[in-house]
Amino acid sequence: ITELDNKIVVGFKIDEETPLAYRVASKISLLKHIEEKKRILYVALTRAKNHLIISKNLKESQQIPKNSYLEWLDPFLKNDLKVSK
Repeated sequence: ITELDNKIVVGFKIDEETPLAYRVASKISLLKHIEEKKRILYVALTRAKNHLIISKNLKESQQIPKNSYLEWLDPFLKNDLKVSK
């Protein structure tokens, strides 16, 4: 169940079939979640007064999780990130 322009969208998964309404509701829900995460990141980044320190704990062999704060920031930090050994 998700809300779209003040309308409730309900989709049910039945057996192995995935109806279009269910897929649309799932996608809308995911996009809203990602949008809220980006809003929270923006608020956090713009609240810094003098300094902003961003750290990560990711080994070279690890993949950056999809739709994570690090995935969104990594392209801008590539030259500044150093991997400790």
